[in-house]
Amino acid sequence: MSFAPMLSFDRLLPFETRYWDDWRRTITPTTRRKVMQKAVTTSTVAFIMGGIISFAASWSSCAQQPTIKRTDLAAADQSATDAGAMWVAEIAPGGSTGRHTHPTPRFVYVAEGSVVLEMDGKPPRTFTVGEGFVEPTGEVHNFRNASTTAPAKAIGFQIAPKGTPLQTNLP
Repeated sequence: MSFAPMLSFDRLLPFETRYWDDWRRTITPTTRRKVMQKAVTTSTVAFIMGGIISFAASWSSCAQQPTIKRTDLAAADQSATDAGAMWVAEIAPGGSTGRHTHPTPRFVYVAEGSVVLEMDGKPPRTFTVGEGFVEPTGEVHNFRNASTTAPAKAIGFQIAPKGTPLQTNLP
């Protein structure tokens, strides 16, 4: 028997229709229900797994990118009780320190980009390249990059009693 005549459109349609009708007649309602339940379950599991994978990927990408990289430049004992520290902070676009305080004044010089100093109870102040400012003792504030697209760089200097943390983070 030759298959050539069966490839024409006229003969293919009735052939396919006939077998589809035969299949529908032989399958029971219980089997149809089981097939549908399995298809729905498989689709639901695939959807949930896709969501979990997507969430995990976005979470890990956030966790891998620190907003501020601090590199110590110099540290020295200033006296029998005090020590000084100087560092450069590289602030990622949109990065911030979070709310915090200092036990002593912190002096900051903006070396690249622009930064915003947000002190509780005061309007935010923006500082650009070449400007300096002081983060006062004990005042709650946040220090952040003013740009969401370009990094910023600032140099900090602070003298504090030996063994005292230079910064206390707040919720």
